[in-house]
Amino acid sequence: MSPEPDQSRMKKGLGLDALATGASSMLGVGASVVLDAIVVACFGLGSKTDSYFIALTVPMVLITMLQLQASKVVQPLFINLRENAGEKEGWRFLDLAITMSIGAVAFLVVAGIVLSPALIHVQAPGFTGEARNVATNLSRWFFLVLLLYCPIAVMRVALNVLGDFALPASMKAVQSLFNIFFVVTLAQSLGVSALALGMFAGAVFQIVMYYLALRRKGYRFRLHFSFDHPELLKGIRMMAFPLAGHFTGMGVEVLNNYLGSLLGPGSVSALRFATRIIESVSGTFVYCIITAVAPAITTCLSSRDYSGAKEKMREGVRLLLLVTIPLSAWLFLMREPVIALIYQRMSFSAADTLLVANVLTLTIPYIFFSPLLGLAELVFFGDCDTRTPFLGSVSVSFSYVILAVAMFSRLGIYALPVARSLSYLGGSILMLYLAHRRIGGMRLRMLSRSFGRILLACVAMIVPIILLRTVVNSMGFDGVLLRILSIGPPSMLGGGAFVVVLYWVGLLDVPTLRALPMVGKWLVGNRLR
Repeated sequence: MSPEPDQSRMKKGLGLDALATGASSMLGVGASVVLDAIVVACFGLGSKTDSYFIALTVPMVLITMLQLQASKVVQPLFINLRENAGEKEGWRFLDLAITMSIGAVAFLVVAGIVLSPALIHVQAPGFTGEARNVATNLSRWFFLVLLLYCPIAVMRVALNVLGDFALPASMKAVQSLFNIFFVVTLAQSLGVSALALGMFAGAVFQIVMYYLALRRKGYRFRLHFSFDHPELLKGIRMMAFPLAGHFTGMGVEVLNNYLGSLLGPGSVSALRFATRIIESVSGTFVYCIITAVAPAITTCLSSRDYSGAKEKMREGVRLLLLVTIPLSAWLFLMREPVIALIYQRMSFSAADTLLVANVLTLTIPYIFFSPLLGLAELVFFGDCDTRTPFLGSVSVSFSYVILAVAMFSRLGIYALPVARSLSYLGGSILMLYLAHRRIGGMRLRMLSRSFGRILLACVAMIVPIILLRTVVNSMGFDGVLLRILSIGPPSMLGGGAFVVVLYWVGLLDVPTLRALPMVGKWLVGNRLR
């Protein structure tokens, strides 16, 4: 039997877990925004930032692969062992997962370091010799960091299973702060290589913090090698299809870099900055929902409670609608002042702001469709089925490549965000259909009433934002002050109207309001149990 804290955590509700994760992740968004602003100020929107993003592409895809494998393969196996074999066997499986993953990834790291020149050449045919050399050196550093993310990924999901969402979510902020420190102190002497050192130091810090947190819960790491452990063999079989899906995703990112490099210096960076804004915000307010829902669905499926799993899915979709609809509307209204406030200084011009804003606008549908696909995949990963989600990954990648290549000659850089949004729309529809066939109808139509109320609250948010922005723009302010006034007061007024209407229509209650980030950990941990 699993320990009691796991069960009590489940009783507190998915909404509170998601809010706790989102509260910690908000710090990560702020730190990431500051980091991007510093990077642009130091290096501009040109070949240096292009080199950084292209060098980071393959290692970051592999890091994301480790994190997803941990959440979708290691996590359900860890839960099942704790539920059925006890805590001790669960800890032994964590030892095995960390030890064996480090050994396997070490070979990949060596190969990546050796093949970095070829990887950069394939991704950036439009690069000059100097930019290619900078990207190659950065790529080698980033592959070294990849090795550190093996224990990070495993310990992160273990903490989520044990009810600790805040610490893992806060590590994004910590990583950004390390990057900021190294850029500010070493940018003049090391250039963009300072970002690689910051990433390395931040990863080491994460390992230390995760391990100390797990020690307080009774975990003690021991090297554990085994090539015939039944759960290890099961995990390897489960990983085959996700790995193939992730490699197709890597192909998509390589295609982005290839096409972007053909459009001249700064094009790759413009695409990345727009995507980073989308993913930073959605990672804070959206993927925390998946983080909270995943253990709940896995627990239901492990006990064959399909009704419970469908209920958790509906709750996840409801929370997703509650977050993504107003977030998408806000980003659309605030795209230009937000980008100008973050980036527009020194080498970053008003034309660059407009370019990034246009790319961001076309990527906004991704905020909803990407996590919706992730929610649908939980039905299969929670049941230890990795073959079916592979179909979703392949469909997204295949449709993206076809659409991007077909539209590139006419739309240029804008073909890439359009293709991304359309491919995730198709992939999410496919995975929802397959999930329906697996566990039965999820009765998502039950959410229609909530959907209508959310739309009503969004209208209540949009109207005051537009009116107040019009007033601010007519007052003759300019520069940074205009950007701050165009974002701050309208967002506060619109956000307040949104919350009031949500409370009025019954989608927010007092316990949920008390769990908002401003109230603090003590209130969530004590009064809301």
